[in-house]
Amino acid sequence: MPIPQLALCSGRTKEGVQYVFDYLQNESPPRELFALLHKSVYSSSVRKPYRGYKLLVKDQEVSEIKKLTSEDRPVWYIFSGMGTQWPCMAKQLMNLEAFASSIRRSAEVLKPYGLDLTDMVTNGGTIESNSSNVISVFVSIAAVQVALVDVLNEIGIIPDGIIGHSMGELGCAYADGSLTAEQILLISYGRGKALVDSNLEAGAMAALGKYAYVIDIFASTMFKLN
Repeated sequence: MPIPQLALCSGRTKEGVQYVFDYLQNESPPRELFALLHKSVYSSSVRKPYRGYKLLVKDQEVSEIKKLTSEDRPVWYIFSGMGTQWPCMAKQLMNLEAFASSIRRSAEVLKPYGLDLTDMVTNGGTIESNSSNVISVFVSIAAVQVALVDVLNEIGIIPDGIIGHSMGELGCAYADGSLTAEQILLISYGRGKALVDSNLEAGAMAALGKYAYVIDIFASTMFKLN
């Protein structure tokens, strides 16, 4: 499936931006027009306070227009941990050359360990069928996060801050330059391999929200089980 065309636009009024989006949806403008529109979003938010985006998808309305309230809007990278993987999670992203090149480089790092990373992140059933194998899950999440950072670096985005949870802490280490992509992949592999080889007694973990009633329900259930 081809990646939909992304249109960016800024304007003095919300109606003006919407007019442009309606035109793009109904016509077939040249690609040069998109380049001009994308440049418009770099204009001062004082003169053009309304900003919007639209994905040109047939028979779908995927767009948003907002009024800016500040010149400076911080950009944060948030890296998630295990449990965020899904089958084919990188299949469409492979259409982006910067992303695909990063995945290929990571695949070369993992090849000596008998892992086919490209198949893991693009094959529909591999990660799902191997969900019990934390090695494939760990390296897949790490490789995708590295590739996403590579794409953002390619287009010149510099984050104001980064935050990560569990496996996502490795993504942070790559984003701020503390570790190389190769180191991230090898750490992910080593962590998964250690868990697989440890033969620890099976267990479980419960992630509870901050709300008291959730904890009360959990506690009462555990009491009944005991």
